[in-house]
Amino acid sequence: MIRTVSHADGEAIDVRAVIEDRFHNFRIHVRLGQSAVETVDIDPIRFPYTLCPAAGAQLALLEGAGLSPRMSAYSRDLDSRHQCTHQFDVTALAIALAVRGVSQRRYDIEAVDHEAGGRVSGHVERDGERVLEMEVRDGVILRPEALAGAALGSGFTGAVAALDVEMAEAALLLRRMLFIVIDGRKADSYELAHHAPPFGGCWVQQPEQNEQALRLKGRILPPDTPVARLTAGDDAYLAAM
Repeated sequence: MIRTVSHADGEAIDVRAVIEDRFHNFRIHVRLGQSAVETVDIDPIRFPYTLCPAAGAQLALLEGAGLSPRMSAYSRDLDSRHQCTHQFDVTALAIALAVRGVSQRRYDIEAVDHEAGGRVSGHVERDGERVLEMEVRDGVILRPEALAGAALGSGFTGAVAALDVEMAEAALLLRRMLFIVIDGRKADSYELAHHAPPFGGCWVQQPEQNEQALRLKGRILPPDTPVARLTAGDDAYLAAM
């Protein structure tokens, strides 16, 4: 779940955003100038590894970046594998929404692991309206028709580039949730691990620091956790603008 609120303050714009899922809860505060990102600050609430908050410092690489209405624009010159992908996604989303003049936005994203045949599916609601459904088998998108045959992994950002800005945004967010659901298959083994695996999928998984990223046990919430519990405390954070 992601919400973004922004307001103008002279020539600058302050944006706050929150992301919540079973594994993570990050709060982001971004300040935008007239033509570039000025500052990015994070408030890590819940995360799986001890180094996840330090990964947020990587977001400083966005400071000075030019402004774009497209979320995907912020990964063109930065390798998201050297970021916390979740913090990076919500930051890029917050900036893009502010550039488009969206003062408040809520995304609710739900995904299901059907297990049989390697199939996962999910949907996105934008401000209470369902705007996208997706089904994937063995990493290949079956639907929607506009993305059928595209891989969920490498090349996905290019595949959604032809979509309008809001549909592309919804697709990028849903992909992240589908990855989280797929990753959930390994939740038990992750809980037993001492540190992050050296998979290179994000900053804490890079071989140069994965062994220092110690696993924080008991941080994964059950799949049936009520949304109200997930978002407790976030409303006050977003309102304090």
